[in-house]
Amino acid sequence: ISVQVGQTSIPQINGQAALCAYSTTSYYTPFTSNTNYTWTVTGGVITSNTGTSIIVRWNTGPAGVITLTATNASGCDSDNSANAAIAIVRPLSG
Repeated sequence: ISVQVGQTSIPQINGQAALCAYSTTSYYTPFTSNTNYTWTVTGGVITSNTGTSIIVRWNTGPAGVITLTATNASGCDSDNSANAAIAIVRPLSG
């Protein structure tokens, strides 16, 4: 008997790393078959989540963090996570 177990990919977060407060930005990761993706955000709110991409509305800052965890759908492999630090710039008040 031969059994093949897929591996969880190492997630990669793609998108802007510096932006203005209250802006809305999208982030994505390349798709890997048999992988489930879980996104979490601090410093903002996820307004849309398709699995491999999210849209985030950022708060006032000064910073935020995105965490993406990839899990093999078979449950036979451990989770792999990636973090992205986001710099949030506040507009000057005048």
